[in-house]
Amino acid sequence: LGRNREAERKDFLSERRKREEELQLKIAHLEASVAEQSAQVMMQKETRERERVELREHMEKMAAKHVEDKSELMQNLERQCRLTQEQLDDARRELEHAKSMQHRLKATEAGAKEAVSRLEGELKSAKSAEKTQKQRIA
Repeated sequence: LGRNREAERKDFLSERRKREEELQLKIAHLEASVAEQSAQVMMQKETRERERVELREHMEKMAAKHVEDKSELMQNLERQCRLTQEQLDDARRELEHAKSMQHRLKATEAGAKEAVSRLEGELKSAKSAEKTQKQRIA
């Protein structure tokens, strides 16, 4: 039973470590994605302003349409950035939860070890009492 629990504990710890590593990797990917999308947003803003000036000189009507299209694209990119940031925040919350569960597991493990030690002591006392009783009977 002790070996089973130890194996289960090791499996659980291994799975938890693996999940934490996966979450760390996910956070890194999400942070990179947020940075990339933020740079795209900045580039789009700069491009939109430059194109607005050039197009105004040539055709006001086409410039207005073009700016409208670019504005919609910017809104979509900004919305994607917000969604990615929300995913990043969710992943961070998951990581904090995993850390909390790890702390609880360690506390439970310490309690279990204490209980095992106490039971071993009780077993030793019972064996000693049994031996003493057998000696009295003999």
